[in-house]
Amino acid sequence: VPKMLIIGIVSSYEYYSSLLIREIFNKHNGMIEGSEKSISIKDVFLSGDLTEFKELVIDKEIEDVMRKGLPEQIKWFEKNLSLKSAISSEYVQWNQLLEIFERRNIFAHANGVVGKRYLDKVSDLDIDKDKLPARGSELFADEKYFKDSLENITEFGYKLIQIVWRKLYPTEALNADNELADFAFELIGKGEYELATQLFEFSLIFEKKMD
Repeated sequence: VPKMLIIGIVSSYEYYSSLLIREIFNKHNGMIEGSEKSISIKDVFLSGDLTEFKELVIDKEIEDVMRKGLPEQIKWFEKNLSLKSAISSEYVQWNQLLEIFERRNIFAHANGVVGKRYLDKVSDLDIDKDKLPARGSELFADEKYFKDSLENITEFGYKLIQIVWRKLYPTEALNADNELADFAFELIGKGEYELATQLFEFSLIFEKKMD
């Protein structure tokens, strides 16, 4: 069950990330016009109108981005939002986040058994090398790992939503502020003080570092 929960929260992140990518394409029509994705003649004829054809192209673009690893996905956001700073360099728990995604992969495809890909990916991260598992061993997700992973993905995902919202619709900055404050106070009500603090601090530094 814990393994399935990790798979689930990562899948939820990826779903909402794909929605953010779609919003960026919808906001910037020129990105669709410049698309070099191959579209079959059959797909063209099956599209009822220009709107459906546009959605088909966007779907293919999203699939292409989401097939890549998390670092490449975030670089896509940085490039297409014209961010001054790299999202990954501003996120303290970036290495831990990458490990969660790699562990999700072996949970989904190898029942948690450690293989060469996992070790290759994780060994490059700035984490405690003494805690690296042996190849062929089985990883799990205890209560602490799941809680830490949920908080990590929630924090990063929410910050990504805020970044996209503020960059695409700068006139809605006040609405974004209010939404962030409401969510943070909701977290405080649930006793999630550290996560709430991280979000409040993010709101203060966004314009300086990410705008």
